[in-house]
Amino acid sequence: MNRKEMQRQLKKIQPRLMAALSMLLISAVMLASTSYAWFVLSTAPEAADLTTVAGANGALEIALAGTTIVDEITQPGEPNKMVVGSSSAVSTQTVSIANTYWGNLVDIGRIYGLENMTLYPSRLNLSTGLNNTVLVDSPLAVPQYGTDGRITALRGIQKASYNPQTETYSLDTNYGVHLLGFFNNGESAEEEVATRINRQDIVNTMSTYVDSKRTSITNDTVTLMEDHSRDIYRLLIELMFYLGGDTVYPFNLSGFSPATAQGIAEIVDGLDVITLDALDSLRYAVMARCAADVTNFPNTEEGNRNLGTIFAGFSEMTTDRMAAIASENGYNEITTAVSAINTMRNRLVEAKYYVDGENTNVMNAASLLFDISSISIGGRTGANAFTGLQEMAQSPDHTSEMMIWTNLTPSIFTGMATIIGDYQADLYAYVDYSEIKDESKYADTETIYNTASGNATYAQLYDATIATYVGNYTMPMKVTSGNSASAYDPSNNIGCLATVYDVASVATVDGEIVIVNQVPVEKTAYGYSLDLAFRSNKAGSLQLQQEAVDRVSGLTEQDVQAGQGNGDAMGQGSKMTFTVGEGVSDPAALMEGLYVVFMDTKEGTIYAIATIDSAAMTTDNNTVSAPLRLYTPSITDGMITKGAQTSSILNMEADRTYFITAIVYLNGDVVKGEMLSAAGGVSLTGAVNLQFTTSADLQPMDYGAYADQQ
Repeated sequence: MNRKEMQRQLKKIQPRLMAALSMLLISAVMLASTSYAWFVLSTAPEAADLTTVAGANGALEIALAGTTIVDEITQPGEPNKMVVGSSSAVSTQTVSIANTYWGNLVDIGRIYGLENMTLYPSRLNLSTGLNNTVLVDSPLAVPQYGTDGRITALRGIQKASYNPQTETYSLDTNYGVHLLGFFNNGESAEEEVATRINRQDIVNTMSTYVDSKRTSITNDTVTLMEDHSRDIYRLLIELMFYLGGDTVYPFNLSGFSPATAQGIAEIVDGLDVITLDALDSLRYAVMARCAADVTNFPNTEEGNRNLGTIFAGFSEMTTDRMAAIASENGYNEITTAVSAINTMRNRLVEAKYYVDGENTNVMNAASLLFDISSISIGGRTGANAFTGLQEMAQSPDHTSEMMIWTNLTPSIFTGMATIIGDYQADLYAYVDYSEIKDESKYADTETIYNTASGNATYAQLYDATIATYVGNYTMPMKVTSGNSASAYDPSNNIGCLATVYDVASVATVDGEIVIVNQVPVEKTAYGYSLDLAFRSNKAGSLQLQQEAVDRVSGLTEQDVQAGQGNGDAMGQGSKMTFTVGEGVSDPAALMEGLYVVFMDTKEGTIYAIATIDSAAMTTDNNTVSAPLRLYTPSITDGMITKGAQTSSILNMEADRTYFITAIVYLNGDVVKGEMLSAAGGVSLTGAVNLQFTTSADLQPMDYGAYADQQ
């Protein structure tokens, strides 16, 4: 029976049908025959050719939410009532008008622009303040790429409605059916897109991160030094032997021992990792300082846009950019820290060349860690520090104190103090220099060596000097960003990160950071949204209907096959069915990447997520089918994935309208390149079906008059 014939038959039973529609006690909603096809473009999947049908009946009614919004409207518009006398009028209206009336069917069809559309992976655009809340005016976020192909930022998509008569898209936030993406009706244009983020949230997030990084970087630096206590002691004592040469000791040291050389290489590699972490922390320090600064960045549109410009480049912020921002706004602690990190990184690059490159020179690498002119040991400074070291080594308990401070140019250790504040490592080591003993010289009792320590045989000189350097050593190694040994004071020299935290953590700011992008307006879709209204005449929870039932009567497929009900109203249950393309090894993983997110239409609060239950997937030749289940949302670092399985979307009171938006998109945090077909252009093509019910025990009426009249 074609559509016109069906309409004629429906008119015959119109009075009875309209009465039934207002009295039915069981109902379901269906989003039917939604077709997708994934294509491989680089590593990004696509979904294409979407058509959607949504339906409901009886006490669980459905309609599109009101499609007009004005300033006075704080909730989506109530759908029009389907009562006796209005149904026949509605049945002759266009589908887009009929969909705004309460009834048992919302027909998306081919009038909303969802057909033949391509879906690219995206991320649900969550509020930074409330992690379970979607930004309703821009519910998806997509990546922006730099010239090197790396992702530089995420930007919110646009919402557009489709006009089938003119085949054009209009940007709007009215309620109804929307494509989510970027649209320009084929014309080349630039459009300003503004994303607003709560400014206090940025201050809190950035300052908390800065504080935690100060602690972790300090701990990592101290741990590295303490773990290499023996290497640092050997370095200092062997350096003393080396600088003394044969005029002091006849041991002919031409450099460091292999053990010391290996230790220095490990210290350099460890500091390389730590300083990169310190460099990254300065980005957060800059952003925290700026967001908390209401003098240079007042809570005005201009001030918040200037902040947005800085935040937009946050992930790719260079030291030059940090220094410029700090200099322009008077953040002296950041200016000093950026200068220090640049010096440290340059020194480490050079040090790694000496320990890892072809021209190995551990002596040069060691000299880059700290300068002898800015060291004191046992209260002796500069070149006399070695005398202090010798006195320490020759004392019975081998104890002393080592101080490192900033001279003209910060060393790597003092540069760290500029960022994290003054710090101390406690060095404990057992040092034994018997490995440099020359046995042949030691056995020679004839040769006399003339040295600054006296004339004696090798054995006599060895026993008088080297033997004294054997034993357990203890030494606190204190590092300060001050310009003298006496400047060491962790409570005063707190470093850049602590200074920024002290300022930002107490700041109270208003307004929103405004990120403005000039983006090309085009027609690229990343998903679509349906603003739906539901109501029931009995309290219960809105659920996914798992087994297929008739949308009007609730009869099963077996009942319909037996001649009951109306086959044209038969749903398909909640499932995905796809034909698998060549080379897709794990279609379930790919199908799990298609999410349907149910959320509050106005506030964006997420109720539940629908995706497949891969454990129940069945395969018939190259066609796979899997039921859809509801899951609670799991949110980590702004990324949403499915959590535990749940049974309902939300609880409904009787005779109350609930506005629920369904967002259909490919979750880019779930879909990976390896899930796609590398052998063909299409990975999957098929359909998604969603059918809904209620947990209330609703009994259908006798629908004999509703049965299709042939």
